[in-house]
Amino acid sequence: MILVRWKPFQILGVYNEGEKVFVPKGCDLVLSLENIEEQMGWDITRLPESEYENMISYFEQDRLPEMLELHDKYKLSSHGYCCGKSLDGLKKWIEYGIKELWGKKD
Repeated sequence: MILVRWKPFQILGVYNEGEKVFVPKGCDLVLSLENIEEQMGWDITRLPESEYENMISYFEQDRLPEMLELHDKYKLSSHGYCCGKSLDGLKKWIEYGIKELWGKKD
């Protein structure tokens, strides 16, 4: 399966192997949904458990500077988020991290 995405988690098309794929300018081609974090340059496991509550709190309060600070401090991705629309992507990935790992109770 091949996925064409525009911005984090906004899917433009999903194709089967062997089909021709049109990738519009500004979009990424993701070859598989498996290991999506690795393909997109993110590693949510880099955030120490001691920071989970902080990240969740910052997300709930929409405190972008603090989320960005934790992202950069722990190198959660190789993407250089700074301002404007790029922070929308950061928020989507933080939300993903909360759902997949940081917000889970043992």
